Amino acid sequence: MPEVPVGARLMHFANRWLQITSDAWVHSLVTQGLNFQFEKRPPLSRVPIDLVSPHPHLPDSILGLLEKQAVESVHDPCSPGLYSRLFLV
Repeated sequence: MPEVPVGARLMHFANRWLQITSDAWVHSLVTQGLNFQFEKRPPLSRVPIDLVSPHPHLPDSILGLLEKQAVESVHDPCSPGLYSRLFLV
């Protein structure tokens, strides 16, 4: 299997998904990704959220996501962005 980054990985295998399902929603998800429908545009912030968690596995989980390129570090913490605690399930 070729080296494929975690982000948008399914898109690289869209032709295989076409072979195993005819579900239009699945095809859309694989080729275009999942789009969240917000009632209104979330506000951008210049202040990242401090993450304080008693869970002992959280630091290792974050490092794993960084290594897989599923998330990226914020290089300029004053840059506007959508910061959220909801990223690790």
